[in-house]
Amino acid sequence: MPSSARSSSAASSSTSSHVPLRHLPFDVTSVPPLPNLARDLVVHSVQRLFCQKSTFAGPAMAEIFVAANFQDVRQGYVRLAVPAMPTSVYNGFGAVHGGAVATIFDIFTSVAIVTAEIVLPEVDVIPASPKAANGAVVEHQTTELQKPTTSNSKKRPGNHVSLSLNCSYPRGLQVGKPAVWEAWVEKVARNVVFSKGRVVQDGVVCSTCDHLKAFVDGNPANMKKEQGATTSKL
Repeated sequence: MPSSARSSSAASSSTSSHVPLRHLPFDVTSVPPLPNLARDLVVHSVQRLFCQKSTFAGPAMAEIFVAANFQDVRQGYVRLAVPAMPTSVYNGFGAVHGGAVATIFDIFTSVAIVTAEIVLPEVDVIPASPKAANGAVVEHQTTELQKPTTSNSKKRPGNHVSLSLNCSYPRGLQVGKPAVWEAWVEKVARNVVFSKGRVVQDGVVCSTCDHLKAFVDGNPANMKKEQGATTSKL
């Protein structure tokens, strides 16, 4: 097991104390953690994918994800600590390029979706009465996460394509400084899944993401056709 993939509860808790959970619409500790075997499967799969630098997203993404530490992996929620954002994603003005941020969100929110699919019993991904760190109730519509139902029996939750990926950049993400990335599933509705992400640096949210994906047939030839059909139904 790569050292970057290891995570201890002590390390996770000490680092999480620096993450402003008040920015999240729910209490992370109320989300069910994945069993160790399932967690390791997710981490190893991501690490192995990015070790193949020439086959996916290029060497810049590999540099980020191979060095990163998965601090927390729960059902529909993941947290990733990047020791330092590399200069390979520098935008020329001291910050990480917005396209690189969007690519990381694309990948990382997809990982959150995968974790939500591993444990299939119906659960509330976002608690019914989430509270902020100050104890105030956060208004949020809870949606039950469940395996999507479709008319095509050949469809399976493991395949999904993006319908939209919207990122906001309230603050520049600095190169050479550590950052904590979080992604979670907000809800699943029929054959689409809504996920969100954020990246925190120096205790401040630098960027957020809303990612809408559609579950599709495993046949690549049908993906574009099904993606268009799903979009027309939204």
